[in-house]
Amino acid sequence: MLVYSDQSAAQEGFAFSAAPQGVGMGYGDLFIFGGVMTEGDFPGSAMVPLMGSLEDVFVAGAAYNHEFANHGPDWSFGGEVGLAGRFGNQSSADFWIGPSLRYNGFSIGSLTVSFGIVAGFSAVTSSSGIERVREVTDGGDAALTYYLGPEIGLTFDALPDKQFLFRSHHRSGGKNVSFLPTIGNMGDASNAYLFGVRQPF
Repeated sequence: MLVYSDQSAAQEGFAFSAAPQGVGMGYGDLFIFGGVMTEGDFPGSAMVPLMGSLEDVFVAGAAYNHEFANHGPDWSFGGEVGLAGRFGNQSSADFWIGPSLRYNGFSIGSLTVSFGIVAGFSAVTSSSGIERVREVTDGGDAALTYYLGPEIGLTFDALPDKQFLFRSHHRSGGKNVSFLPTIGNMGDASNAYLFGVRQPF
């Protein structure tokens, strides 16, 4: 539940307010997920669930988000920190952190559809799968990259405190993005399809 800072702001329809402690959805939540890495490109097939070629590297982990401010009932701004294990021929860990922006969605009958994005930085203990191939191709190092995590969520009226999510988990050094400094001489490093449940508390 997201609130306006005061009644006049609510009437005007435009106000940012600090997130009040203990207010259900948006104040603090945990995203628990599993997924698989893909050879697909971002943007492209890596953004569409299971459309890209899948790797034999599986992902499991959790991410905590804390809401700092909101813009009316529809938009919220926060920060996320996440940790995932990547399991395949070689296991590794992926840690990321960054600000988050969410649009709390629209309703279709008993279903609410929402959208969000996290943008920040990601660090891994070792490269894995296509990530290692791209390191060799680019002559780069994917240990530290930019992170981008666009997502879509579904909430059912019967389970109002749970959100079922798909996220495209993207790591890139930004080599092909003109307005970003390149990290590690890397372009697209790796992508994964993540599926899970977000629980507020």
